[in-house]
Order: sequence, then structure tokens, then C-alpha cells
Amino acid sequence: MCLCYNKTLEFSIYRTNLVKEFGIGTKFKVNRSYTQDTVKYLKDKKPFLKKADSTCLQASTDRLIKAYDGYYDRRTGFPKFKSVKRNPVNSITLRNNDYKTKKGIKGSLRWEKDKLRINKLGYIKVKHKRNIDGKIKEATIKKENGRWYVCIAYQLNKIEPREEFSPYGLYVGIDVGITDFLTFSTGKVIAKPDLKRINEKIQYYQQKIARQNKGDPTGKKPIKNYTNG
Repeated sequence: MCLCYNKTLEFSIYRTNLVKEFGIGTKFKVNRSYTQDTVKYLKDKKPFLKKADSTCLQASTDRLIKAYDGYYDRRTGFPKFKSVKRNPVNSITLRNNDYKTKKGIKGSLRWEKDKLRINKLGYIKVKHKRNIDGKIKEATIKKENGRWYVCIAYQLNKIEPREEFSPYGLYVGIDVGITDFLTFSTGKVIAKPDLKRINEKIQYYQQKIARQNKGDPTGKKPIKNYTNG
């Protein structure tokens, strides 16, 4: 999928240079509309891309859109080309699209018993421990250590809190903040610890341990105080 990413980036640079240096064309922004037109052009020029799932190609160019968004907002530098040799692609992301069938509307990604249905590949048997009860949003297929794995993101149809996960019988939300260290959804607040005092204490015992001779029995006391905090 590096081909779509790199070619879209190459075309965007070329088009930008035409506007800046020669005044040909108008200013444009790399967005979904632009990348879709580019992928369509690449499919005409590179017929083998038609064999790939369209959502997979779209996911690769969406990464370029995010890179450009960071550049436009001055959060990151200009997008760079991806190297197949240095950063080989070992995963693909597929997105779910609904389509009509004789039995009703179905998704291109769907789970049936112990098989995952993938567009242009059909049904693939998957070893799993948890059943998927909801609509699949996207699936990332990855090859690692000679084996294939799939990571599925899906939307739950119904969320029922399970009390066995918490001794209090309810879920508790925890927020880590700047003013307060921890804030719980129950209203409980834990103040920030005095890290300066703690760091000074750690530094004191580290220096004391470093000055002790190896095998000296008197060195056990500062080590015990240091490990106990």
C-alpha cells in the first residue's frame, strides 16, 4: 500500500510546485476528495491495484491526509515518503461497507460462527476466544512471526455493566489531571504527591548506597530504607 501513499504524496508535491513556481492551477488541500481521485487514476494506470480492496487503498491514503493535517496545523513536519525496504508493510486495514443482497443488507466485513468474511477473499476460519456481538467497523490483518493475526474493531449493540469486574458493583471512571493527580467519577480526588521531596529522598539513599563498600553489613540499612520508599 506504500505505492498509493507515495504516489499521492508525489502528485501533491508536483501540483503544489506548479502553483508556486509557475502559477499554473490554483491552491488545493490534500483531503479525501483529492486522494479518491488520485487512487482512481492509479487504478487506471496500475491495473493490479483493482485486485486490492478499495477500503484498504483508502486507509493508506487516509494516513497521508492525517500527515498533511498535522503539517497544515504546524504540529508536524512535511510528510515523508515511505520506504518499502526500511519499513516493509506487514499489515493492511479493511473497512466495513454495507451492500444489498437477496437476504437483505450485509457488510463486506462480517462474522459468521467461527469465520470472518473479507471482501475479495471470502470466508476465513479464525481461532478466537471472544464472540463478536456487534457491527464490525474495521479489521487490521497483520503477519507476525510467520503467523497471521486479525484485530477487529466493532460497535457493541448493547452494553451491560458486569458487576464482577469491580468490588463496588459499579464501574469507576478515573481521570489523570494536572491540578489534581487523580479524580474519580464518584467525586473522590487525590492530590498531587510532593515529587520534589520524594526525589530528594531517593537521591539521598542512592548516594549513600554508592558510598558503601561491597560486603559491608552497614550498607543493608540504607538499601532497606530505599526499597521501602
